[in-house]
Amino acid sequence: RSSASPTRQNPRPRRGEKGGCGSIAETGSSSAWSPYDRRGQPYRSFDGAYSLYENGDKRIMDGKHPYWSWCHVTAANIQTGSVTRLEQVRQVENQYFSGANDPKLYDSYLTQGALMKLGAS
Repeated sequence: RSSASPTRQNPRPRRGEKGGCGSIAETGSSSAWSPYDRRGQPYRSFDGAYSLYENGDKRIMDGKHPYWSWCHVTAANIQTGSVTRLEQVRQVENQYFSGANDPKLYDSYLTQGALMKLGAS
């Protein structure tokens, strides 16, 4: 169910390769979240991993420093047992490209008008 591009454009290694996405133990970050439904029952579970986007001499830079961000999130519906994995990739369908610290990204993706435009395409 991921919208990941079929061609990987990230220098970040795949799971099991040297380097790769950090876990809570590696980063010290708390990255799990479990909301509850109206009855007070656990509803979903979100668990993510974060890392520097570098692999050997390949890097995605954020100014002077390697980019640090989320790599993937596993979202589980506890009540139905369904699981979805989201992965941050460099590009999707040669149309949408990842970015950071770019003020244009807000207007392109996060305003009401942008969301309506993206939903219509």
